[in-house]
Amino acid sequence: MIKPRTANPLDSEKNLLISKSRTPTLTMNTSSTYNPKRLLWAGFFAIMAAGAGFAIRGGIFGAWAAEYGFTATQLGAIGGAG
Repeated sequence: MIKPRTANPLDSEKNLLISKSRTPTLTMNTSSTYNPKRLLWAGFFAIMAAGAGFAIRGGIFGAWAAEYGFTATQLGAIGGAG
């Protein structure tokens, strides 16, 4: 025999409760269905920021080699490749 599922307060549509006091207390739903794409967007922006950092740092190396006389080995060590 299958038992009926009991109601879970997080499954209801009233997942944002505001109390009747003068300062409202907000209780948010912490289930995984609240914002399923948050991790996807966070990963996308992290990869984009890392790519921009590598592009800027890579563009500066030519100017540093000319201005300060760094060798390719030194630039690789500065850039983390060595």
